[in-house]
Amino acid sequence: MVRRACSFIVTYGPVTQQDRWEENGGYSPFTLAVEVAALIAGSEFAEELGKTEEAQYMRDVADFFNSNIERWTYVSGTDLAREVGVSGYYVRISPPDTGQVFAPSAIKGYVPVKNRPPPALPRYLRRR
Repeated sequence: MVRRACSFIVTYGPVTQQDRWEENGGYSPFTLAVEVAALIAGSEFAEELGKTEEAQYMRDVADFFNSNIERWTYVSGTDLAREVGVSGYYVRISPPDTGQVFAPSAIKGYVPVKNRPPPALPRYLRRR
């Protein structure tokens, strides 16, 4: 079961079609953290079973995901960051590169929350 779970993460991660926390597809720091932890735990199981190549592969993928979390989900220099006086922050979810110029993006604007009516845009997203 652990091997199949890790195989799923390696095959379909790091981006998810529908994040269970946000109900949107993309990169989520929450999901990425769980994926990294699961792959590390899975590598320990594989190591105990003598599957050293599989264990190393899981660690390598976990390292790759971990080393890219900021690139995928951290933004800096935004209007919001300036407004609240921080250099940057992690977005709740960052959509995968879809090639769509106007795709919802937490990095370039905001991502609508599913199952809720659309709110008025926050002050920092309104056109000035």
